[in-house]
Amino acid sequence: MADSVTSYWHGGITGLRVGDDIIPMSQIVEAEWAKIGDHYDYDPNFAYITTDYDLAHDTAVRSAQGLGTAAVYLVRPEGATSHDVDYPTGVSLRCRRARIVEVASEITSKTPSRKTDRKYMAWTDGTALYDADGYVQPSKILRAQGVHKANLRPLGPDANFDDVRAFATELILSRRDA
Repeated sequence: MADSVTSYWHGGITGLRVGDDIIPMSQIVEAEWAKIGDHYDYDPNFAYITTDYDLAHDTAVRSAQGLGTAAVYLVRPEGATSHDVDYPTGVSLRCRRARIVEVASEITSKTPSRKTDRKYMAWTDGTALYDADGYVQPSKILRAQGVHKANLRPLGPDANFDDVRAFATELILSRRDA
C-alpha cells in the first residue's frame, strides 16, 4: 500500500501528462508484452512502479528503444500494490494503475546505466551478483567449488551472466582435470 513519505516512479515513453494513468500493458496493446524477456516474472496485467528513480530512468530508456524519447514520471499508485519478485522487497511494485503526479524528466540518452541493474541482480541463493564496483562475486555454490572473487575479476566490470557461467564452469572443470 502506498504511503505519504515514499516517492514512486515509473519509466516509459514520453507523451503522458499529469493526471494520466499508467495502466497495465495488457490494456494497451495485446501481445506487445510478449516482447519482454522470458527470464522476468512480468505480468502484463499490472503496471510497474519503483521507489528507485535510477531504476525508473533505466526502465524508461529500455522501454523507449525504437519508439522515441523516454520519460520518468512521479506517480501515485491507485489501490493496492504488491511485490515485484524480480527485485528486493520495496524496490519494484506492481499495481493495477498509477496516476501521474509529475513529469519528472524527459530522457535523451539511449543507453541505460548498467549500475542500476547490477545493484539488484542476485544469484538464486540471494548472494549479490556484482560488488559496488561492478565486478562479479561468486555465489555460495561457486565458492563451495573453489571459485573466488579474484578468479572472476578478469571478466571485468559488468560481465554478463552467460560469460560468468561459462568462465566459472571452465575453471571448475580445469581444476577437476588437473
